[in-house]
Amino acid sequence: MLGRRKGISVPIATMFMILIIVLSIAFMLFLIHRIGEISRTGVQVVREEREKMAENAELFIVKINVTNGDCMITFGLLNTGSLTLTPQHIYAFLIDKGNYTDIPLVQPSFRSISPGECLYFNITIPYIIPNETRYYLFKLLSTRGNVYSTYLKLVVPMAYLFVSPPVLYNGCVGSVWLVVINNSTSPLFNLTPILSYSPEDVNISISNATPTSIDRLPPGATAIFFWNITVNSLGTAENVTFTAYFLSLNVSVSANRTVGVVPTPRISTISAKIIIENNLCRSGDNVTIIVNVTNFGPNDVNNVTPVISLIGKYPQSISVQYALLDSPQTIPANSFAVFRYNLTCQGRGTIIVFVYAYGYDSVTGHTVYTSEVASREIYVREGGNLSCVIFAPSTVISGFNTTIAIRVRNTGDVDVYNVSTYLSLSVIDGDANIVLGPLPVKIDVLPSSAEAFFKYIINVTGTSATKITLLVKANGTDVFGIVVENSTSEVLYVRELIAVSLEVRYEEGNLPPSYGTVVILHNGSYANATLYVRKPPYYRVLVNITSPFRRINFPTPVFINFTKLLEDLGVAGTLDINSIRVLNATTLREIPYNYTTAAGFNALTNACMWIVFPANITPGSISQVYIYFNTLENGPAQPPSQYYNVSYVDTINNSTAYDTEYYIVLKFPHIFYELSSLTYILYGDDNYVYQSFGFTFPFYGLSYRGAYVCTNGYMDFRSGRAEWRTVPYTTYFTPYRIIAPFQMDLYAYPWPSAIGVYRGTISLYNLQGIGFYYNMLYYGYLTSYAVFETILLESGD
Repeated sequence: MLGRRKGISVPIATMFMILIIVLSIAFMLFLIHRIGEISRTGVQVVREEREKMAENAELFIVKINVTNGDCMITFGLLNTGSLTLTPQHIYAFLIDKGNYTDIPLVQPSFRSISPGECLYFNITIPYIIPNETRYYLFKLLSTRGNVYSTYLKLVVPMAYLFVSPPVLYNGCVGSVWLVVINNSTSPLFNLTPILSYSPEDVNISISNATPTSIDRLPPGATAIFFWNITVNSLGTAENVTFTAYFLSLNVSVSANRTVGVVPTPRISTISAKIIIENNLCRSGDNVTIIVNVTNFGPNDVNNVTPVISLIGKYPQSISVQYALLDSPQTIPANSFAVFRYNLTCQGRGTIIVFVYAYGYDSVTGHTVYTSEVASREIYVREGGNLSCVIFAPSTVISGFNTTIAIRVRNTGDVDVYNVSTYLSLSVIDGDANIVLGPLPVKIDVLPSSAEAFFKYIINVTGTSATKITLLVKANGTDVFGIVVENSTSEVLYVRELIAVSLEVRYEEGNLPPSYGTVVILHNGSYANATLYVRKPPYYRVLVNITSPFRRINFPTPVFINFTKLLEDLGVAGTLDINSIRVLNATTLREIPYNYTTAAGFNALTNACMWIVFPANITPGSISQVYIYFNTLENGPAQPPSQYYNVSYVDTINNSTAYDTEYYIVLKFPHIFYELSSLTYILYGDDNYVYQSFGFTFPFYGLSYRGAYVCTNGYMDFRSGRAEWRTVPYTTYFTPYRIIAPFQMDLYAYPWPSAIGVYRGTISLYNLQGIGFYYNMLYYGYLTSYAVFETILLESGD
């Protein structure tokens, strides 16, 4: 029995020992876990404390707005730390004599802000005006437990008031200046200054403050306000006190300034006058303008300075630069001072210089201006220029005197003085000398656009192999003292007179002269000879075709004043209309043309021919044509003569706005005016409108007060028409009723808002512009455009 009990105790003891071991291990594991938790909690506390220390921010008030007893405050929270900051709650307290009153708030919506970022938010509180013992305190709590504070309290900044002038008198004008320095550590909000004065019997006008208010003045900053004042009446006051104070949220300050009263002083008056030695200026040169400023007293005027207030330029393309050469001066009473301006002008036209002056009265301090603005015109010109044309027969007869005419034209824009010519002869296989000339020896003054003729008589001897080269030089001195000159040359050939008895038959208009081999009986034997058969004297004019818009079977107009041309040649006679021929100047092949003698159309003075290039000609290859003509007085019974090579061409500034370079038809000046204003009239293809002139315009014995303006480039005084015609307008329209400055099919599509017919004025010269064609396109060439205009003057020009 005892042996059996011993066997049971051993397992029990073993189980007990195992239980003790398990419990020991469990306790050790629990102890290790708790130690780990305690360790982790300590680390987290340290980390959170470090993050709390790394978080930093500045809370400040940005703006305050008070309405109906409530105050909406805009705060700014600037994250100045190195970690992201998240606001959690904001608290507001009213502190009065040390007692805290919590103000309930509706919390704004916050968000996290990164380092360097600023968060703006608003709160609204009941507003009680701060005073010496009462102010607001605001605290903001972050999610890390940091608290950031700011406050709104009464601030008394430094304020200073200044008055100018230092003494007042009836009628004086001055200003009052308020300087506010925020020497506190709090910002100032809604600074709105008010200015008043005393005593009450004084009448002073005060303007609004500038600036009217300042929303926020940071600590250490300075604000300046000023008012303009006008003293209407001082009554019997001996002094005037100005007081400035604020209507503000947290500012309590005022500033005073007392100034004396003196009798009303007299203010000086000044005047300015422009003195120009010569109002003609050469483009690119300098002009000295002298401005004389006179002080009529009674006081000295300090720091007197002239000012070029405006330079009127006509046209606007003129470039003007100017500089004052003298410093401001003090002008004693009843004295004057002289100032110099240096002007540099580029271009051609007219400038109008306006000058005034100002200074400061030495007694009253008033700014004194000249009562009137002085003005002078300066004409900017490029200078004189001469052109030469030789009028001579292409062939001369050996042993006979031949008259040479030289036309010298002043193509510049100023007068040219002492114009003279020099003729030299260069002869091959012969001899030549000047028998007489020049006549006249010189021209004293050749105005701009004027021309003069010099006459030479030469005598040439030689054979058919003789060739004479005429070299003509013309020179003179323009009004600027610049020597201008030009030269031209012409080649003449000698033809001998041979007595031949021969009956010559020719066809009318056989141009160029036909030639061939004929048989001549000479001294009883036959010989072959080349005989040139020519009609009686023919004349020709060389015309340059410059228009890029030349097409097959499309008319190109050429205008020639035959009467004037015959006068220039010294030929007395009447144009033979049937004698006119047009030849290609290169191939001498005849080109068809359209020419009209409609009733009322004076072909002698205003001939208009429409050259039509046929299909077998490439229009672009023809750059020059010869137009031959004759007079009725030169019949078949007259002796044969040579062709006169006139080569007479007028150039209109190389403009592609005209179809040809042509001999001037009428003496209208081809000047483009820049209009100061434009009134839109119409646009579109084949459109017209009636436009009143505003004055009476004389035209061929009748007077008109308006015209029908057409987009095809003409004006009709009687009826409205808009057709485009390929025949001369003089055959389609009634003569003496139309002005057609050009015959072009102008096309206003596709930019109707920018182009069309306009009416404009040149206010400076009171010119009325009728029919101003702006950016009108050539039909079929919609990538090119041009500007045309027609100016009608009340004088009939």
